[in-house]
Amino acid sequence: MTAVKPDIDDYALPMMRVEKCLQDMHNDLLGNDYDAALIKAAALVAEARILSNVILLMKEQKNGIRK
Repeated sequence: MTAVKPDIDDYALPMMRVEKCLQDMHNDLLGNDYDAALIKAAALVAEARILSNVILLMKEQKNGIRK
């Protein structure tokens, strides 16, 4: 059985998670639920860091630094 290696240069899922966090946070703010918006803001930062790391890995692959 062959193991499937995850594709590290796929930015779509992290990008969608960032977009979802932004959308949810926006809806919380429209509803004046500031506590929930603050929680979403923290999640947004975490998801943006993941996205940033994926982009960095993509750049390193393109430049031949990483295989």
